[in-house]
Formats: sequence, structure tokens, C-alpha cells
Amino acid sequence: DAAPTTPKGTAPHTEGQFKAFQQFRRLSVAGLALGLAADYVVAAQLYACVRDDLPLIVVAELFATSFATAWAARTCLRPAIERALGLRGACGLALVCVSISAITAALHGSRHGHHIYLLAGRVCSGIAQPLLQLTFEGWQRAVHAHQSWPALWRRETMRSIGRSTTLAALLSGALSEVLYRLCDDRRAPLLMSAFVALVAAGLTVSTADAPVLGEAPLCGGDAEAGLGRFFEFPRDTSGGRSVRGAVVTAGAAIVDAAAAIALVAWAPTVSRADPDAPFGFVFSLTMAAAVAGTQVFGAVAASSKRFEHLAAACCATGGLAFAFLATQPAGLGAALAPFLAFQLALG
Repeated sequence: DAAPTTPKGTAPHTEGQFKAFQQFRRLSVAGLALGLAADYVVAAQLYACVRDDLPLIVVAELFATSFATAWAARTCLRPAIERALGLRGACGLALVCVSISAITAALHGSRHGHHIYLLAGRVCSGIAQPLLQLTFEGWQRAVHAHQSWPALWRRETMRSIGRSTTLAALLSGALSEVLYRLCDDRRAPLLMSAFVALVAAGLTVSTADAPVLGEAPLCGGDAEAGLGRFFEFPRDTSGGRSVRGAVVTAGAAIVDAAAAIALVAWAPTVSRADPDAPFGFVFSLTMAAAVAGTQVFGAVAASSKRFEHLAAACCATGGLAFAFLATQPAGLGAALAPFLAFQLALG
């Protein structure tokens, strides 16, 4: 029962341990990837579902509600949820919240004027975001440590996460658009994503759990985490305050704000350029641009330890993209190109 079942260099383990690891990896990675895919479908189709009933300012307020809830969940709610439900339970809650977000959007599509559904869904979406981004990783790390699995297996899990979440980002929008075209109903992909999120929750809660590693502070632990984490690489390592550190922190905040604006603005801008635009395909294109940017960053990171020039170029690209959008370009291609450039820089 002690024969090795993985390549050379792996620590000694039993066949039973390896089977348990494989099951956990499959179920936990599938739960995360399906949950992210469901969340991406809502992001891709939400505006198209509500644009005929809501003015743009109300749509912006809904997204602002989601952003504010995500910040609160990241800084205070997430540690409390993890303590109350455990890591696996918190991951399951995130997936249920994604399902509720999709269902409320679909309900609005069938009952125009019931904005309270959308508001509740945006709150659920905000709660789900940090749980999907942070708690899933913490749960997987805790299970690996609790089971004393070899470190190589942890790296294998991370590679599986990278591949599956990238596929979810690239394909979810396109598949949602195909489903909409087949059913001729914007609610169809939203209802399907709600079902997928519930399936993901079932997969997640059916596998191993582990206690939280260490005691995180109840509030403030992740206040600085976000899309601006790209800028953490050039931070001062001395821990002291400096002008350079202040500039980097301000840059990270600006990138976060620009990313939030882009998330709100891309669909209305595309809709104005072409009311019949394929929103799902457009969303997949923007995610592909972000993935491409991540690959470029990886190549630079492998050859250099200084990122200031690349960071400055990315900020300049984003600024030029928004400046071009301010001219309200005509045509779908002209409206989409700046968003693709920004997503490339953001990635």
C-alpha cells in the first residue's frame, strides 16, 4: 500500500493518500472553475438583460453596490464567514451567492421594475468575489497541509487551478452568447449559470475540509489586496515610508479605479456602438486580452526584477484607452479596441 504513484522527487505516500488527493483536486478545482464561469456569465449578460428597463445611472449604482460589498467582504466579512462556516462552508456559500446573483438578474428580465432583486443579487455577487478569489485558495492550502500531502501535489493543484480558471475566463462569455442565440432569451444563460453554480457548490461541499491555517484579523487583513497587486513587485522592501512607496500605492489605487470603471462601462459603450453586439463574445475577447497581458508579464518577470518601466507603459496604455473612449468612437471595432488595450495592460 506504500508504492509511489507519482513521478520521482515526490515524498513517500500511500495509494490511499494519492487517491484522496486526486479526488480533492478534481472536485475543488471543478467547483472553483464552474463558480467563476457562472460569475463571468452574469458579468457578460447582465447589462444586456436590464438595459431596456434601467437608465445607465441605475446600472452604475448597482455595480457600485457590488464593489462596496466586495470591499466589505474582503476586509471584514470574509474572516467572519470563514470562522462561522469553516473554509469549505465559506466556499460553498460563495457559489450559492453566485447562483442567487444569476437568478435575480433572470428574475428582473421577466419582471421589469423589480429592482430589489437586482440589488440583492449585486450584494450576493460582492460577497462571493473575495471568497472565490481568496477563500478557495486558503481552503486548498489548508487541506494539503492538514493531510500532510507532498509539496509537489500542491504545485500540481495550483497548475490545475490556473488551467481551469483560464478556460473559464475565455469560454464562459462565448458559451453564454451561444446559448442566448439558441434560445433567443437573455435569461437562458443566466438561469444556466445559476444551475452550474449550484452544481459547483455540491461538488465543493462533498470533498475534504480542514481548519483555518492561523488566525486572520477580523478586519483589515486584505484591505490592500485587489487588482492593483501588480504594483506590489516594485514596493520598497524596507517596510518604511517613502515617496516611491506612496507613488506605487497611488498607482495601484488608480488601476483599481480604472478597472472598476471599465467593468461598468464596457457593455453600455458596446451597446451604444452596436445594439445587437454579441456581448458574450465581446466579454470573452476582453478576458483573452487580460490573459495575454498576464503571459507578457510572466515573460518579463522571468527575465527582469524591475517592473517600473512595464508598469508605467501599462498605465499610459490605460490612460490613452480611456482618452480615446471619451471621444465616443463610432462602430463596434472602434469602441472595443480601447477596452482590449486596457485589459491587455491590466493583465
